[in-house]
Amino acid sequence: MISRLRWRKMVRGCGVVVLVIVAAIAAFVQIQQRILRWRAERLLADIREIQMGKSTWVDAQRMMNRWGKWGFFENTCTSAHCDYQIAIEDPLRAMPAISFPSGTERIAYRQIDPGFHWVYRFLGGHIAAVYARIQVKNGIVWGKSFETDIMTLPLIPNSKTVYSVVLDAEVEGATNMGKFPRILPQMPEYGAYLGSKDDCCRVALAKFTPRTDARLVDSFLNFDLSCLTRWIECEATEELAPAVTKTATEMENHREQLVSPGNVDAFPLEILARDLNYAAIAEAIGPASLKVHIADKDRSQPSFRILQSLKNHAAFQSPILHDLQIQQIWNPRPPDGEPHIVPPGTKVILLFEASPDDTDTISLSSAVVPFTPNNLAAVRRGIARDGLADAQ
Repeated sequence: MISRLRWRKMVRGCGVVVLVIVAAIAAFVQIQQRILRWRAERLLADIREIQMGKSTWVDAQRMMNRWGKWGFFENTCTSAHCDYQIAIEDPLRAMPAISFPSGTERIAYRQIDPGFHWVYRFLGGHIAAVYARIQVKNGIVWGKSFETDIMTLPLIPNSKTVYSVVLDAEVEGATNMGKFPRILPQMPEYGAYLGSKDDCCRVALAKFTPRTDARLVDSFLNFDLSCLTRWIECEATEELAPAVTKTATEMENHREQLVSPGNVDAFPLEILARDLNYAAIAEAIGPASLKVHIADKDRSQPSFRILQSLKNHAAFQSPILHDLQIQQIWNPRPPDGEPHIVPPGTKVILLFEASPDDTDTISLSSAVVPFTPNNLAAVRRGIARDGLADAQ
C-alpha cells in the first residue's frame, strides 16, 4: 500500500515537472516570437522613414548604428557606395546550419524535423524571418526594401495541408524596374506580382521607383506583422501584405497589357534607358544588316564598336561587340520582317541588358536607336533617373 502511494506521488511529481517544463518552453517561445514581432515593427518603421532620393548618408548611418547587431554588408560600406542588409530571425530559424559530408563536398543545411515543427507550432512558434535593405550611392539613399517570410502550418493537421507553406511578401524600392516580371506600360513606376510554386510557396512582390506616389508606397509597406504571433496562422498573402496583393490582383485583371520592363515596343526611350542595364554610343562595322524580328538565321548580324559608354561601363574589356543579335529596332522601324541596313560608320545608341562578358551575343531586351541630339538627350534623362547606375 505504501509503495503504491509512493508510486502515485512520483507519477504526480513527474507530471508536474513535465507540465512546468512544457509551460516554461511555451512561455519562452511566446516571448521570443513577440520580441521578433517587436523588432520587425521597429525595423519596418525605420524603412518607412527612409525616403529614396532624399535621405542621406547620415540617415543611413543612424539606421546602421541601430541595427548593427543584425546588419551586414559585403566589401566596403561608405557614403560613395553601400549595400546594407538586415536579417532578423526567430530562434529556430536562427539555429546554425549542420554540415554533412556528401562525396567530396560538405553540404550545409538546417534540417527541421516535421514532427518538431508541429510541436513548435503548437507552442505558438512561427519559423519566420524579416529582412531589410538600404542602398546608398554618392551620399544619398536610392534603394530600400522590406521582406517577411513565414513558414506556416495549421494547428491541426488536415488532408489539404500536410506540408508547410511559406508566405513571402517583399516590397522593394529601386531606381529602375529592370528584372521585375511584368508592369503596365501606362504605369511604369511600379508593379506588383503574385506567385506560387508547387503549392509550397505563396509570394507577393511589389517594386516601385522614387517617382511613385507616396500614398501608394505607404500602403505597400502596410504589413500585418501580427502574422508573426497569431495563434491562428495567416494562410494567404492578403493577410500579410494586403495592399501588395490587392494591387497585384488589379494588375492581373489587365493581363493582356502587362509587359516586361525594357520592352522596346511598349515604353518611351527615357524609360528604356532607365530600366535597361547598359547604354552606349556605338559605330556600326560590317556586316551591318539586321531585321526587326530575327527569323532568318542565315542573314548576317551587325557588329558595333563602342565609342562612348553612357551607362554602367558598357564598353567592358573590349570596345567591340561582335555578332550583336538585335531583337528590335526602336525607331524608325522598317516593315516587319524587312531588313534594316545600318551602313558601316553609322553612329547609333545601343541599349541592352545582358553583359557581353557573360555571353557572346546580346539578344534580349536590346535596341538600336538612331543617334540624334533628341534621342541622346532622352537616353541621358532616363539614365539620370536610375540613381544607382553609373553614368559616364
